[in-house]
Amino acid sequence: MTEKDQTWTSILFGGVLGVISHILFVRLYRTNRSTGAINKNEQQPFKGEKEAGSKEGKEDREGGCVSSSTQRISRKELKHKLDQVRKEVIHLEAELKEMDRLGKLHDDIAERKRGRKIRIFMDGVFDLMHYGHVNAFRLGRSLGHELVVGVNSSKTIMKCKGPPVMTDEERCTMVRACRFVDEVIEDIPYVMTTEYLERLMKRHQIDYVVHGDDPVIVDGKDVYAHVKKMGRYLSIPRTEGVSTTDIVGRMLLCNSRTLARAPSSR
Repeated sequence: MTEKDQTWTSILFGGVLGVISHILFVRLYRTNRSTGAINKNEQQPFKGEKEAGSKEGKEDREGGCVSSSTQRISRKELKHKLDQVRKEVIHLEAELKEMDRLGKLHDDIAERKRGRKIRIFMDGVFDLMHYGHVNAFRLGRSLGHELVVGVNSSKTIMKCKGPPVMTDEERCTMVRACRFVDEVIEDIPYVMTTEYLERLMKRHQIDYVVHGDDPVIVDGKDVYAHVKKMGRYLSIPRTEGVSTTDIVGRMLLCNSRTLARAPSSR
């Protein structure tokens, strides 16, 4: 191939490349325009879709819904959370008042201790006396100088919770034998009226009435409600793991097992 032929071949090849480049450029341009139109149409909803969206927004506003990019909380849920917070506030306020009341009582006890002996009163059935009763006497006496214990009468006990196992005399004797008890008052009613308790406190110079933190409810009422109103009530923790009811249950269980093992008589 001569030099002249090589020149014409180069010119022809360059022209072909130019035509191909032009065709590709035109096709690419048309493709970009069509893609942009589609995206634009996707961003702008049709009239029916726009009306449906506005209708849904209106329903959300009427239903009390708050929409955001992350969550959707209804008015009912917000009201429920607000009620929970209010209940928690009420509970905390009650605890604060109780702490203030106990703080004042302990300050009063400390002040009285510097002046004269503080007399603490406890009452109960004390049937089949066990270490839970003794621990209660110990804790009660630690709040003052002297502990006065009232033993409930069998007649009043039977009206509220059934007959005790031990007699009145037996129960009073057991209570007197405890070293934490300074004085025993017999024949105390199971449910004391306000008048009775006021006379008792005045006669025996009682400063405070003490009981375990377990509630004593009779006929739907707190037995010590009037004492609490007087501001002369203190509570002590109940000794867990033992009770007269539990001891009686164990005795009955042992008896049933003994009868089950005993040979039948003919």
